[in-house]
Amino acid sequence: MTILFNDVLQKSNAPAALLSPALSDTSEAAGAITLTLDAPRKINCAGIGNTNGQNFSFAFNDAASTVFSVEFAANGLYKFPATVTASGVTITTDATYIGRLALGKKRGLDNFNGGYEAALDCPGQKRKRGLEFFDALL
Repeated sequence: MTILFNDVLQKSNAPAALLSPALSDTSEAAGAITLTLDAPRKINCAGIGNTNGQNFSFAFNDAASTVFSVEFAANGLYKFPATVTASGVTITTDATYIGRLALGKKRGLDNFNGGYEAALDCPGQKRKRGLEFFDALL
């Protein structure tokens, strides 16, 4: 299973309804949506949910002017063929509304199993170490 880690749109000029975790909140999406991120960010996937659109195009402002196209089939994570570093994106779609959009880095859940080691606390209780893994993701 793959998840989107660190949704970079949370620190952008995106409308609040687009960032809401509730899929029932919707934002108008007719035509193109241009979003500015707070800083250049690495992006290799998009999370899309609750939309009536089928085609999405993500045009990034990276050095190569990379464009990725996605055909929406169901709510979920759509992986891009490469990672881009960009501070802005223009999303073009045939949708009239969208309930949730996220951009970030994909991570396999199997990656979360590594890096932990058991340690003993004072009364002999076991606890896990390994939060360094999460720091490395950011």
